[in-house]
Amino acid sequence: MNDLFRRDSGLRHVLVCLAVTLSVACGDALTPHGALTGTWAATRSIYSATMTLAQVGDSVTGGGSLHTRLSPPDMTFTVGGHLRQSTATLTFHYGNGVTTQFTGSLVFPAFLAGREIFADGTSDSLTFTRE
Repeated sequence: MNDLFRRDSGLRHVLVCLAVTLSVACGDALTPHGALTGTWAATRSIYSATMTLAQVGDSVTGGGSLHTRLSPPDMTFTVGGHLRQSTATLTFHYGNGVTTQFTGSLVFPAFLAGREIFADGTSDSLTFTRE
């Protein structure tokens, strides 16, 4: 292979260009694209949630609703937080007074995957999909 590179600078040029193109394309897919602005949904076995977010700079605000299949009844929540690079830190303020913290990564432009931490220190994985 080394002999091939030495003899054919054209092939070397094509391979370097291909490598650069792929690294830019892959890196671009993992970074925010106007990032969190839009509607996001998460579904678990006992609940589903939908939220609409607006991002200005790295600040994120919004709100949504939580539909539970058990008690307590459905409720609304507000969201505040930030997105830095591909890491989102969001605080959910639920209508019943409960506050939780979500930390996750924007995976491609359509998935936000992370963990929601509750006041008692327990946590659960949570993935939002862009609608």
